[in-house]
Amino acid sequence: MNPFLSNIPEHKYLSNFYPAPFFYPPSSCHFLSSEQCYQSTKATFFQRYDIDTEILKTTSPVVAKRLGARAQNKADPAAVKEWHSMKQSKMEGILFHKFDQNPALAECLISTGEKFLVEASHSDRFWGAGATIDDIRQWNFIGRNTMGQLLMELREKLKGFRIPHSPASPLK
Repeated sequence: MNPFLSNIPEHKYLSNFYPAPFFYPPSSCHFLSSEQCYQSTKATFFQRYDIDTEILKTTSPVVAKRLGARAQNKADPAAVKEWHSMKQSKMEGILFHKFDQNPALAECLISTGEKFLVEASHSDRFWGAGATIDDIRQWNFIGRNTMGQLLMELREKLKGFRIPHSPASPLK
C-alpha cells in the first residue's frame, strides 16, 4: 500500500499540490498543478469568475484550494448537488491531462505496479482516507479514498498507452 500526501517525499508527485504544469483543453488554460485546475473548474462551474481569476493568478495550490472553497458559498443547493455529482469525473479528466503531459510522472505512477494507493488525508473522507497515515498502514480507514481509486484506474489506462522499453531499445 502506498499512502500519499503532499508532504510525504517519495509520493509527492501523486498529490494535487505537486507542481506539474499542463494544459487543460476544456478550459483552454495552462495550470501549474492539478489542484489549481480543479479549483478553477469548480469556480467556473459556479460562475464565480472573480474567484477563478484569483485562482488563475496564484502559484500556490494551497491558496487555490482556499479560494475554490469560497466558490460554492451561497450557491443554490441544486447547483451544489450537481457539482458533487460531477466532481469525480472532472478530477478524472484533470488527472489524465496532468500525467499524460508529464511523462516522467506517468512513469512514476506506472512504477507503483499493483500497489494500493491511498490519499492520506485525515480530514477528507471523499477524496481521502479520512485517517492518519498510521491508521492507513493498518488498513484502518473510513474514507472513500476517491483520489487513490482514480489514480489506480489512471495507472491501468496509462499502462496501455506506454510502450515498455528494454535496456537495449533504440528508443531509450
